[in-house]
Amino acid sequence: MGSLKENNMENNKKDKIVEIEQFEINNKNVDFQSENQEDPILNKMKQNLGIKRILKPNESFAYDGHKCLTHCDGYCCSNIEIPLSPYDIFKIVTSPVGRKLGLIDTTKLFMKNPPITTIYLGDQSGLPQASLDFRSNGRYRKICPFAQIVSTNNFRFKLECGIHEIKPLACRISPLGRTKAVNSDNSFYYIHKPVNDCSCVNSNKRIRILDYIRENRLHEYFANRDKISEIYPLLIGTPSEFRFIAGFLMFNFDLIFISQGLEASVVRPRNFNTLIRKITSVIIEYKKLI
Repeated sequence: MGSLKENNMENNKKDKIVEIEQFEINNKNVDFQSENQEDPILNKMKQNLGIKRILKPNESFAYDGHKCLTHCDGYCCSNIEIPLSPYDIFKIVTSPVGRKLGLIDTTKLFMKNPPITTIYLGDQSGLPQASLDFRSNGRYRKICPFAQIVSTNNFRFKLECGIHEIKPLACRISPLGRTKAVNSDNSFYYIHKPVNDCSCVNSNKRIRILDYIRENRLHEYFANRDKISEIYPLLIGTPSEFRFIAGFLMFNFDLIFISQGLEASVVRPRNFNTLIRKITSVIIEYKKLI
């Protein structure tokens, strides 16, 4: 993938989670007690993420979901990194929306020209990751491959999500980000930097994080995204070549079936837990060869 590609992604990631001052003012907690600023674990999280504030699930943040639908120009679909989990990819290739787009197996995502998605080793962790491969489209630069350019009644152009029903967790949870404490099941949240004139988050309306999670069915995505963490310990201390191969097995998982001459859309497990077990077992078998 090349270090330049990885460095650009890492820079985008840092830019994405640094909050702007005005947004921080709008999101001062008025309903719930904020976290203890002296808590060393939370302070370490803030330092690692490069943000000013960690939110707990019972806290609220500024958000107007109606304006997100009616006033959004889709700038959240451009000039950022959208990470993918195996579950995000599973949802795409098993959905009616994915089939309508011809994405019947994962090779249609990763091996298309140009590719829709890409796999790389993270700069910091050295572990395999996947993300949408942004590209230029007319007047727009570096936009999501699933973003659609549409015109409005006043002859303006905007971006709309072409896979809204099955959009990845990173888009579904936006404008929130989620992190977990080491050796703990506790989740904490932070705010992604929005565009300066985003009417959705520059709002007087507020929503509790727990309610936002429920309304967007995020528990389903959290639980299945976290399953990837069960695979990563198998890759610690292995050569980078093996980790890259493991990345293809984790994200471009239909290659497991296609390489055997099977039709992935037919033989792929319909249950995601079963699929993860299959991926894990194949990685373990490959590891025996190194």
